[in-house]
Amino acid sequence: TNLELGQYKFLFVKAPALATTFSTVEGKKLEEITINAKMDTDPQRSGYVLPVEEIWMPETAKLADSIYTIMDQEYIPNKLVRSVSQVEVYIKRGEANGDDFDAIEYVNGNIMDDIKGIQLHVNNVGEYIDYRGSHGSSSTYYSTQAATEISDEGFAYFKGPFVFPTESTGESATVDVVVKGKRNYPAEMKTSVTSKLERNKKMIITLWLSPAPTIGLIDITVDTSEITATEEGDKGIWE
Repeated sequence: TNLELGQYKFLFVKAPALATTFSTVEGKKLEEITINAKMDTDPQRSGYVLPVEEIWMPETAKLADSIYTIMDQEYIPNKLVRSVSQVEVYIKRGEANGDDFDAIEYVNGNIMDDIKGIQLHVNNVGEYIDYRGSHGSSSTYYSTQAATEISDEGFAYFKGPFVFPTESTGESATVDVVVKGKRNYPAEMKTSVTSKLERNKKMIITLWLSPAPTIGLIDITVDTSEITATEEGDKGIWE
């Protein structure tokens, strides 16, 4: 890529941009220029925004705000990190054993024979992000009737939506969970959990359902973990 001699700021972003709007924020100084990624409005739910895709932005504001004086061939260092959060749900069958649970595997079929699917209302997600952080507050709705994966024990894993982190690192997001039951289970089993939604981390919700005769939702746990998957980017294109 050929550039005229001068000072430049390079902002790198990677995303499918299917449900996300990107815009450039101009400034009088190079340091003030940034790129916003905004969640698209949910057309079916007032005050809600759609889930987003995986979005990568510069790892640090210091890296993104670097100004380069291009006088000759120049190497532009850059590292992108995933700038979104994710919600994952596991649904298992078991019975209480003190403070723990003993899993009850399915000999025939799996837990999707007992449930129709899940609904999530993820509250206090960010409305838009830039490489400096997350901004605003909104809610995201997610619903599915198909499990992402069924374990050998017959339990279900749902790879839920990507969302923007909460605006402040000290704040938490609340997820309202609805499990749609069938057969002997209640038509709806509802609960809520509260945890942080942070950059490049996922909220992992585990729901425990009890077998007959005391069928229903008996416990819920929530954990956080790094989103570990990485992708190799282009090398040398800006040399």
